[in-house]
Amino acid sequence: MSSTSTDQLLAEGKTKKILRTDTPGRAIIESKDDLTAGDGDKHDVISGKASLSNRTTSNVFRLLQACGLPVAFVEEMDGTRLYAELHFRQEKRLPNIVRL
Repeated sequence: MSSTSTDQLLAEGKTKKILRTDTPGRAIIESKDDLTAGDGDKHDVISGKASLSNRTTSNVFRLLQACGLPVAFVEEMDGTRLYAELHFRQEKRLPNIVRL
């Protein structure tokens, strides 16, 4: 697994940061303690939320992998970070699912 530093920020959203690694095609996804609603209209910071979010996200990706679905998830790194591929190869993408 590669190391990273805060000055290698690729992107930052309301609840996560994407950090560059030394491995091409891989990134670290770091969850934040921020909680948002209403497309960011409401915002709060809850201590420990990042850890719960990261654990939940990692478990969902593990379940999808166990079902044979292609995911960007590589592994859970620690309490707030997971290791992931930066992108899917186009041929591995699943078709859009229509919600009824």
